[in-house]
Amino acid sequence: MAGRTIKIFLVDGSASGFRIAELGLSTIKAVVVPRASLSAVASRGELQRTGVYLLIGIDSENPGDKKIYVGEGDTILTRLTSHNRDQEKDFWDEAVFFVSKDEI
Repeated sequence: MAGRTIKIFLVDGSASGFRIAELGLSTIKAVVVPRASLSAVASRGELQRTGVYLLIGIDSENPGDKKIYVGEGDTILTRLTSHNRDQEKDFWDEAVFFVSKDEI
């Protein structure tokens, strides 16, 4: 199997902050947004796209485990903003989403 290159752009310069990852010639990119940074990065184009996302955080019923919610949205920012206000989804501290690299 041939090697592949993953490019990770640290948008705010922090390895634990807002990050964008691209895999070679793939047509998608992965974006990681800490919940605390959501409002600060709301103007980024990636959040205005259609995609699939994961909300990730600590499972309060099993503190050693992670809890993950999987969703999709026509506009990722709209869905993440909605979940940010939803008490039933208050567990998450990081969102990972996947969107097209293409400007569509």
